[in-house]
Amino acid sequence: MISPERKMLLAGPADAARRLGVSVKALRLYEQRGLVTPKRTRQGWRYFDADDLERLSRALAFKAMGFGLSQIATLLDAGGDDVAAAMAAQEAQLRMQRAATDDALDALRRARRQLATTGLRLVA
Repeated sequence: MISPERKMLLAGPADAARRLGVSVKALRLYEQRGLVTPKRTRQGWRYFDADDLERLSRALAFKAMGFGLSQIATLLDAGGDDVAAAMAAQEAQLRMQRAATDDALDALRRARRQLATTGLRLVA
C-alpha cells in the first residue's frame, strides 16, 4: 500500500500535465523522445513520481531556453560543466538570432519609410 504522503507525489498523465502546464500529448512526446520514463501500474497505466516530475520540470526549463528535444535529452543526464557549456553556446546562438532579427526589423522599417514617402521601391 502506498502511504498518503507518497501518493501525493504520484501523478497520472492528466495530473502531471496539469501540474507542469503542458498537454498530455506533450508528455507522450517527451516519453517517446526518452526525456522521461513513467512508471506503470499492474494494470499498465502510466504514472509519474516526484523524480519524473522534477526531470520534466528541468526539461521544460531547457525548452524555454530554446534547446531542442534531442539536446534536452542529453542535457538532462549531463554533468554541470557540460550543461554550462551548452548554455553558453545556446546564449551565443540566441544572440546571433537576435542580431539577425534586429537587422530584418531595420530593413523592414526602412522599406516602410521608403514606401510611405516615395512609393514601392525595395532596395537591399
